Amino acid sequence: MVPPPTDAYNVLAHWPDIYFKTINYRKGFYDRASDTGFGDTKIRQKHHLTSPAVYKMTQHPLRGRVPDKFIMTRYHYLATAYKFECRGLLWDKECSSVAQKDARTIVDFNVESAKYSDTFGVVTAYCEGQTICPHWVGGDWTSPILPIIPEK
Repeated sequence: MVPPPTDAYNVLAHWPDIYFKTINYRKGFYDRASDTGFGDTKIRQKHHLTSPAVYKMTQHPLRGRVPDKFIMTRYHYLATAYKFECRGLLWDKECSSVAQKDARTIVDFNVESAKYSDTFGVVTAYCEGQTICPHWVGGDWTSPILPIIPEK
């Protein structure tokens, strides 16, 4: 296993989750050869998601927040992204869901002061059942960030 670079634990952002627990979003790293890593670098390079998508998943876990079965300090935020197609303009606008994708963010609230200050934060975020998320799940600036449901 490749050790993380020295700046991997740098916090890029932090925000409160749906239950007001602080979530740290770290720079992280990703090594393709060993398929190891964590944080923003892994989430972007392996799963093609962005930090706003991760933020939305922890703010709106439509399927809940569940504790990890093996690591007691970790929680899984279970969200669902919807792809909408809209037709018409203004008051005649009608939107319908044409696809949906379940997504998951894993957050570790462990504190290991020798490596980093505060809690660890986001370990990874991904679309369930596939490695690379579709662009409409919030992977780029042109797509809606999950889980936005447009108003009629």
